[in-house]
Amino acid sequence: MCANTPASFTCGCRTGYTLMPDGINCVDIDECGLNAGKTCQDTCINTDGSFTCGCRSGFSLASDGKTCSGMCKNIRVREISDLMKLPDIVIYVLNCLRCQ
Repeated sequence: MCANTPASFTCGCRTGYTLMPDGINCVDIDECGLNAGKTCQDTCINTDGSFTCGCRSGFSLASDGKTCSGMCKNIRVREISDLMKLPDIVIYVLNCLRCQ
């Protein structure tokens, strides 16, 4: 996007893009590469002008769109025998054990 100014012009870019050295064209910002490990908790996928986060099998993306819920690190081995008494939690535990 360029705007005329007296005897010249000024260009800028939409969110998610940066101005190239030529001062006219814009290029996509790779948010995943730029902020490696900080943009998303698990998987980061750069898209045109933005990015999306994802989670490994057995985990779900939290409402913030960046972190994963149900992280395996929160389960202690000594708790597994107690959790086996609750069928819906058993699936969660097995997914966590498989991901470790």
